[in-house]
Amino acid sequence: KLATGAEWRREHGNVTDDLANQPWYTDYTLSYGLDYGGTIDVLEGYAELNVPVFKDWALGKYLELDGALRGTHNKSEGTAGANDGLSKSHSFVTWKASAIWDINDWLRLRATRSRDVRAAQFRELFQSYAVTAGGPFGSVNNPWNAGITDPVLSTTGGDVNLKPERADTLTLGVVLSPKDGFLSHFRFSADWYQITIEDAIVGPPFGLGAQNIVAQCYQAAGQTGPLTGPFCDRITFDPPVDPNADPRSNLGSVNNKAANLQGFTTRGIDFEAAYTAPMGGGTFSLRVLASYLYDQLFAPGTGAPTRNYAGQSGPTAAFGSFNTAPKWQGNAFATFTEGPFSGTVQVRYIGPGRFMTVTANGGLAIDPSDPNYSTTNPDSISDN
Repeated sequence: KLATGAEWRREHGNVTDDLANQPWYTDYTLSYGLDYGGTIDVLEGYAELNVPVFKDWALGKYLELDGALRGTHNKSEGTAGANDGLSKSHSFVTWKASAIWDINDWLRLRATRSRDVRAAQFRELFQSYAVTAGGPFGSVNNPWNAGITDPVLSTTGGDVNLKPERADTLTLGVVLSPKDGFLSHFRFSADWYQITIEDAIVGPPFGLGAQNIVAQCYQAAGQTGPLTGPFCDRITFDPPVDPNADPRSNLGSVNNKAANLQGFTTRGIDFEAAYTAPMGGGTFSLRVLASYLYDQLFAPGTGAPTRNYAGQSGPTAAFGSFNTAPKWQGNAFATFTEGPFSGTVQVRYIGPGRFMTVTANGGLAIDPSDPNYSTTNPDSISDN
């Protein structure tokens, strides 16, 4: 079987606020709804080929291969505010290869490998710039000036130059469906997965954080080294008040706009079990879905170490860029059907979890059961 095609689409968005009658709108410390406008044009060509390799052969009952390929050209152009007239194009290829192998009547193996993308969307690309001078989001400890706090012009917002996020996905699964005896009504499957995302977008309104950008630049350049690299390129300095002072002693502005900096690796296993059998004059069925998440590795893009958030029960932070999940989740359905009657009981399970993996101080949370717990350690918490 072969399927192929092409598609073109245009998406346009324009969000404005009545600033004439709300002159205070841009004075908020945090603004979630800044104006933006832009157009995204997408041209794609794609093909998918499905090949049944054999049936009832020495190597098994059935083997099927499937491959898909998609080429995309994506152009983003700002049409409002500071992004008006700015444009950027990206071309990329995504693909998928999968196989289904029925070894016999009751055992199936399956696998999928794919390259996936998520292109940046309107707010990430086009949101107008917000400038904060001083305050909690516009003040930075200047490491070139003995850590003295400097008020800086911190600019947040979208960036038309954002690259698509890239993900590599691998799944391996097994399906059991016995045909004889008591278990002939039973079916079970388990699928292991790994998803690795690169160039994940740190988007508006908070971006990476002015302090993080300055800290990473200082780590790379030191006190007197060249100011080069992705973090130092986002900093400008004002002339020092004292002409004889270090030229880096007076921070001027920090570009905290959206950027491709973060990374994720997620691993887990999805389970499904189902049993259906006659009962009295009707039919009874039981279906259980469960998921085990054992890795949710997050690289914040700030030089901080990668942390495993699998099993955390709450958000990563007040303004975190992703959601956590407990290690175990499950759903079970028991249904009895007879004639016109059908009744279902559903049970949902969400496993326990840690309250916090990484503290606001940036370290791993330590609870009272840990020998390193100390009331003077800012990473020690008592409600984990």
